[in-house]
Amino acid sequence: MKHFSLNSTLTSITIKMLVVIMFPINLSATSFSGYAGIAGNLTNEPLSTREDTDVRLPMDSFLTGQLEFSNFLIVRGEISFRPENVLKTGLLSYTDTYFRINELSGTIRVNTDYFTHYLALFMGRYESIGSDIFIQRHFGIKPFNSKLTENWRGTAEPVIYPFEKYGLSYVAQPSTNFASGVYFYSYDKDDSRVINADLRFALSTYIVKTDFAFGVGVPFGDGNVGGNDQAVFAIHSIDLHYGLSSLITLGERSELFLQNGITKLSFTGKGNPPELDDDNLSFLIEPRFLVGDNSRFTLSLFQITKDCKDESFFLHGLLGVDLMYSNSGIIFGNIDIESGAHLSAALEKQNLPFFDDFSVSELEENRENRRTAFALCPFMNISAGKGVIKTAFSFDVSTVYKGTPDLYTSFLLGYKTAF
Repeated sequence: MKHFSLNSTLTSITIKMLVVIMFPINLSATSFSGYAGIAGNLTNEPLSTREDTDVRLPMDSFLTGQLEFSNFLIVRGEISFRPENVLKTGLLSYTDTYFRINELSGTIRVNTDYFTHYLALFMGRYESIGSDIFIQRHFGIKPFNSKLTENWRGTAEPVIYPFEKYGLSYVAQPSTNFASGVYFYSYDKDDSRVINADLRFALSTYIVKTDFAFGVGVPFGDGNVGGNDQAVFAIHSIDLHYGLSSLITLGERSELFLQNGITKLSFTGKGNPPELDDDNLSFLIEPRFLVGDNSRFTLSLFQITKDCKDESFFLHGLLGVDLMYSNSGIIFGNIDIESGAHLSAALEKQNLPFFDDFSVSELEENRENRRTAFALCPFMNISAGKGVIKTAFSFDVSTVYKGTPDLYTSFLLGYKTAF
């Protein structure tokens, strides 16, 4: 008996749709663009917090390509590689590496008298909530997300809630500064098939640039829920999520970046209150100031998810504050240099939904909950060709009084370029 596989079927449909659409198109009207990045993070972590070794060199890299055919079809692909620890085996030996197809999508663009329509079929992650990639693609503006959460996992990172695995979307853009769309997608999680539907609205003006999306996810499992195995399938819960990213221009020398989202707010019925786990709420409030012609100050108040913390070089806790200073007025010939530093304080394991767990008592559990990281992170960005070399050094002074034998230090060296 042949078994039906939804994943393999959707994969086959996606590839066939791309091939069928591309075949009759005039390839002479084709344009290609891409983006790539690679970074290594040399880390010295105290042995008391890790079992194997205290010196590690994980790496992150990604490669993005876009083909545009006759202003009608856009095909995008992105892959990422993550060697876990290059020092463990050396550069000339095989290293345990994570590989992921970040995005494989085909988008049909049709212009009419009053609207531009975009119909897309995608696999991987596609224009997720929390990333500014949607606004970049539709309005042609520069990235405006916080430098604090920057990582090297791909062009559409980080995210609040991913539009991922298998799906389709439709976006209507009536003008150059407004767009709205609907997304349908599904993925497997915890032995359930989660079906999602989302609405999105985006606006780009001189004063306000904003991207807002909200939706619902419905996990479908087998019928054996609550001891009743008579149903064909069962809805385990109804999960709501939303995300907002906004940049507000307050004047010629100041602006305010806001980001907020809920990854999962679950309603299970039967009189149960909605469930919000401590890692499913995030926010970032970031006023930015230009001082003089080249100096910038940024103050960030944040609560972020554990995944976002682990992926970013400059984040050392879940709930905290960060002050950044940068100066971009250094020029040597054709080379532009930006230098600066982050100074941050953050609770490593504490966030707002369960902040009542915070206690001043000296019990080991309470000391663990209120453990605070104080970090100093100088950085320098150097232009090189069409890309930027990025270096940073992180020093966690809080390890001095934690009783660990070594200081937590980390050095980042990376490169990002467009082609």
